[in-house]
Amino acid sequence: ARVERLDTGLTLVDISSIGAGGGSICWVDDQYLPHIGPESAGSLPGPASYGRGGSEPCLTDVALVLGLLDPEYFLGGEMTLDGGAALTALRERVVKPLQGSEQETAAGLYELAVANMSNAVRAITIERGHDPREFAVVSYGGASGLFIAKIAEELGVRRVLIPQLAAVFSAVGLLFTDFVRTREKTINWSVAQNDYRQLSHLFSELQSQAAGDLRQAGFAEDVEYRWEGDFKLGTQAYEVTIPIGPRTFDENSGREFLPLFRQTYERLYGPGTFWVGAEQLALIKNARVKGVGHLAKPHFPGNGPASRYVPPPDRVRPVFLPDQRRWEDVAVFLSTSLASGASFSGPGIVESFDTTVFVPQGWDVQVDSGHNVLMSQAIRGE
Repeated sequence: ARVERLDTGLTLVDISSIGAGGGSICWVDDQYLPHIGPESAGSLPGPASYGRGGSEPCLTDVALVLGLLDPEYFLGGEMTLDGGAALTALRERVVKPLQGSEQETAAGLYELAVANMSNAVRAITIERGHDPREFAVVSYGGASGLFIAKIAEELGVRRVLIPQLAAVFSAVGLLFTDFVRTREKTINWSVAQNDYRQLSHLFSELQSQAAGDLRQAGFAEDVEYRWEGDFKLGTQAYEVTIPIGPRTFDENSGREFLPLFRQTYERLYGPGTFWVGAEQLALIKNARVKGVGHLAKPHFPGNGPASRYVPPPDRVRPVFLPDQRRWEDVAVFLSTSLASGASFSGPGIVESFDTTVFVPQGWDVQVDSGHNVLMSQAIRGE
């Protein structure tokens, strides 16, 4: 984990964060270049459209100017957004310095937010050996649905899942996530030369410590242990974490470790990058045991296939489509009206109490039996 500018030996949840939320402030620097964030107006005073004293244009204001948000249906109608204040803030702080039009500037800021978030995803996928085209994207957070389809397009991703509880997805996950305690020891253990019985004893000792942590936290049953080793070659500065147990190690384990190490290494850094002939230098720098106490999970409705039907829109409103730079009347569907099996093709908008989903042209939507929104993009020629 990197703390500020310092690399550490800590193991933490890997989160890449960028300033592109609904409260992220849009601004122009001295070179007349537009930026979004990292400064945020938060919820108080919040974006200019909140009417709470904020004067800085934020991404929420941008979405409002483009027509992606309904000012009368924010939080299901409990809060009214001030479109005039959003337009004024955008005009004074961004439009005038750039000498553009309101909608063209808002569309440019929307595309800048998409580019920022797409680049962040590239940094944690392509740069680490993962092809985003092979994955589906799970999109959550109140503002994510406004941007996720265009982000997916930038990355070549064809499937997006927006859970029914998207706006509170992290909070729900925190309530029901498993309890984890980690025990770790730096060992600099030579894969080629050391005693494997000693390695088994070390991991068993770490597991006993993790088991004690779980018992102290009240977990006596439904527990799991995961053994990991941080592998590297010689004096390399970075390690590759590989799951290696629980199991009993013997003299044959080294012959199993090395192909697994090489496979993982080349998946991350590319074919042919493994230091062939340097197997004698392979080390396990850190031994790690994770004790997992499983919590009971809530039951959610199933998410299997459902009979498709095309519902009528609840209303239609003009939206300035960012990529096409023109106004178009777009069908708007309330999530409460979309029963299991509902499907439609973009452009369209799905509105709920706590989030809004923008469906661009070229994307299809289906609501599954768990009331999750599934978005898919067809490739031309298929």
